[in-house]
Order: sequence, then C-alpha cells, then structure tokens
Amino acid sequence: MKNKFHRKILYAGLRVLIAVARVVPRRALLRCASAAGSGVFRLLRKEREKTLRNLRSVFAAEKTEQDIVRIGCAVFVNLAKNLAEWILLDRMTEGELGRLVEIRGREHIEGVLARGKGVLVLTAHIGNWEFLAAYVALFIRHGGVIGRKVYVEAYDRLLVEMRRKKRVETFYSTDSPKRILQMLKANCVIGVLPDQDVGYLNGVFVDFMGRPAYTPTGPVALALASGADIVPAFLIRQPDDRYVIHVEPPVGIAASGDKKSDLLEYTARWSGVCEKYIRAYPEQWVWMHNRWKTKQPAVAARTGAGR
Repeated sequence: MKNKFHRKILYAGLRVLIAVARVVPRRALLRCASAAGSGVFRLLRKEREKTLRNLRSVFAAEKTEQDIVRIGCAVFVNLAKNLAEWILLDRMTEGELGRLVEIRGREHIEGVLARGKGVLVLTAHIGNWEFLAAYVALFIRHGGVIGRKVYVEAYDRLLVEMRRKKRVETFYSTDSPKRILQMLKANCVIGVLPDQDVGYLNGVFVDFMGRPAYTPTGPVALALASGADIVPAFLIRQPDDRYVIHVEPPVGIAASGDKKSDLLEYTARWSGVCEKYIRAYPEQWVWMHNRWKTKQPAVAARTGAGR
C-alpha cells in the first residue's frame, strides 16, 4: 500500500513536470536537469557505487579514479537530461527535432530498406535512444521499438502514448514476434536495444569489455526469420546538447544453415559495435546496470556456447 501511494505521488510529480516543461525553454530545463543529475549521483549511494564499480572494472588501467568519478557523475547528468528531453519531445515539432539532430550514415538504413524486407536499427542505452527512435520514424521510415514493459502501468501508458505521437509503436520483448515480423515484411523500421543482461530472454555469452556477457539473440533471430538486416545506430549528445546520429554499416546477416553458429557470430558482431561507442562515450551509457550479472556456466566457458 505504501509503495502504491509513493508511485501515485511520483506520477503526479511527473505530470506536473510535463506541464512545466511545456512552457520552460529547453536550455533552462537542461540546466535544471544537470543540477538534478549531479545531486542524485551524490544522494543515491547504492546506484553511485554500482556505477563506479562497473567503470573501474573496465577503465581502471587507463583512467584515474578522478576520471572515473567524473564519468560516473556525467552518467547521471545525461540520464537526467534524457528525462527532461523526453518530456520536451511531446511539444517538439518535427522541424525542431530535425534542427537539433544531425545524421551521418543515413544511406546505410536506406540501403537496407531498398531491399524491401525492413530493417532492424540496433542501438544501446547510450546518448538519447528515445530521440533516435523519433527521428528515424519521422525522417526515414515509421515503425516501432522493442522494449520491456514498465512495471507501473500508468508510466507505461504514458511512454507508449508519447512514442505513438512520433509515429513509433511499442512492442514488448515478451510478446509474440508475429506483429514485429509483419512490420518488417511491410518494410518498416524496428528499433532494438539489446545491450543489457535480461535473463528471461534467449541469449549467448559473447565478449563485452573483456568479459563474457550474456547477450540477447533476439535481433539476429528476427533478422534470420525475416530476411531483414541489422544496422547499428547511436544518437550521441554533443557538448552543446545537440545530437549526432552515427549509423554504422549493416551487420550483414546471412544464414549459413547452422542457426546456433549464426546467432553466436552475429550477436558478437553487433555487440562489438556497441562496445566501440560505449568506450568512446562512456559518460552516456547506463553503467548502473549490471551487464555481467549472469555467470557463464563452466561447460559454456569451455565451448563458447550460450544457454
């Protein structure tokens, strides 16, 4: 009962914030978000230590402790800005979004769409992934995104509705893939964010930041089933709070007849692309997520197989 009451208070606060964001200039809102993110970094000890621990495990040999703490704080600031901009997206016109975002490598998405079998735009929880989905839907081709359902129903409805206003449909990772395959058959764009350890999804262990990480195979399975290809793309925040979308060449999915081998090979390929961007922009990834929480079984460690 107490948790439900707190959720209602937080939801009411979010609604107030949305109303305020409709009249406050973006620059002022982002300054407030920056201060809030720094404050949360200092206040939430458990999340702060988890973030710093993960950063140390990857960068201890190449960055100072001062650098790691600075990056950790910047992670929280970026997430706070993402929340503020997600709220702003509701009032933002197509033209305003277009002026805020530059895209490099658009031809990679359009080249795959020209084949007529849809495209899986694969990204990570880096930069501002909601802006990426909106931009692709408004300026390239409409479609949807695959994600986890928010466990608080009111928040989930709000998120789904705000995406829909930008021509982005929401598919849940626990749903049947039938609707997603239909969208790909209609030559639409489907966005996926598979850079996290989600134990209930099928996956394999691939190298990530020098350690085995349990990684979802869903994107590759969808590509193999539909004939679509995977195009990695990342919307990265710039120092002036504008954005650049970096679109990488297609992964090049081609069925070999050995599905198990294909799932492992192509999952490792796209994961390597994600790692490249996370290493380049560590302050924009969600380091508080325990990416290595699932441990590799002893047999899999010897054979390289997933579960």
